Amino acid sequence: MSNKPRENRTLSKDKQFVLDDKGNKILQYSEVAKGFIPLRIKDKSGKVVDITGNIHVKMDVHWVCHDECIRWDENGKCLQTIRECVPDWAS
Repeated sequence: MSNKPRENRTLSKDKQFVLDDKGNKILQYSEVAKGFIPLRIKDKSGKVVDITGNIHVKMDVHWVCHDECIRWDENGKCLQTIRECVPDWAS
């Protein structure tokens, strides 16, 4: 287990974004991926694509998703999880 302090994140009021501890948007919900995806991703060629707010963009990508804890109590117990997804261009 890492000794790195955990950064609590929260959901925006509309539940469409994950926010860091300063209130900055870091992930957005995507119906296509059925989870939260990065605001910027690298495409197949390695070019960074900003997809902020354009969650319905049609991309030839397979999303790999997993449950990720975003909030912990003082004892390190997970209090809230989200489904976080990253693009898998190899698929």
